[in-house]
Amino acid sequence: QSPLARVYDLGGYILLLGVGYGNNTSFHLAEGRAGAGEIIRQGAPIWLNGRRVWQWFESIDYDDELFPQIGADFEQVNPVSIGTVGLAECRLFHQKTAVDFATDWLRNHASG
Repeated sequence: QSPLARVYDLGGYILLLGVGYGNNTSFHLAEGRAGAGEIIRQGAPIWLNGRRVWQWFESIDYDDELFPQIGADFEQVNPVSIGTVGLAECRLFHQKTAVDFATDWLRNHASG
């Protein structure tokens, strides 16, 4: 259970504040649910027993390249409130609706 999945389960909303759909991290939840992205091996330094050690782990190779198109298609068929905060254009929409749409979109459009 990720924080994004918890927002999904609780019926939360997404506010894109001055950024586009390319920055919508909830679409990564859709990638996982759609089976998009390959499993890769990554590493990072961690502290273990007072020492810095390198830890390997498996992760999904996320790709946000398609997110702007998914977002544009999403707006064509789903309610999105668009407004401004200061000079920033903002979008507010239901996260579950967006994730479900993106999951279906990726299953139907993504190659591989």
